Amino acid sequence: MKHEPAVPSDEPEWGVALPSKSDQPTAADRRSDKIRCWRRRALLKRGARLHMTMVANAQSNSLASLAMLDEAGTVVSWYGSPDGRDYDSQEVIDRHLSLFYSSEEVSRRQPDRDLRAAVIEGRITRQAWRRRPDGSAFWGTIDIEPVVLRDGRVQGFSYVASAPDQVEHSLR
Repeated sequence: MKHEPAVPSDEPEWGVALPSKSDQPTAADRRSDKIRCWRRRALLKRGARLHMTMVANAQSNSLASLAMLDEAGTVVSWYGSPDGRDYDSQEVIDRHLSLFYSSEEVSRRQPDRDLRAAVIEGRITRQAWRRRPDGSAFWGTIDIEPVVLRDGRVQGFSYVASAPDQVEHSLR
């Protein structure tokens, strides 16, 4: 069986997407990308400041993790607890807040409810089981507070989960 070399043709092959004028980013797209990047940088800076404050005010009987979330609940920055049993930042960044919730709470859409409640009330604090990467869980307190721009729009959220050292349980 003899193979013929492919003859170049002027017609596009099937499955090859040729860029059209409408595929080019518009000025509005570029502007919204810049705004998104600016908001992300602002959340990263605020997260670093909050983390430094938490470290300075650390209590010996609790372990705390801090996540800065964008307006949709996606983790932008992560500061795990100092005991080493928490998630690595590579496992958490760009994932949704529901990663920290039990499967029952996720099925009841509790992460989204908590974000909405934080916006309405200004801050929420509640106790619940939280999930660790190894499948274990801890009974702890979560604090979710919205980060609001001067014009009143929500830029993102801070999420702090803290727990006493001795309470441990397995979700497996």
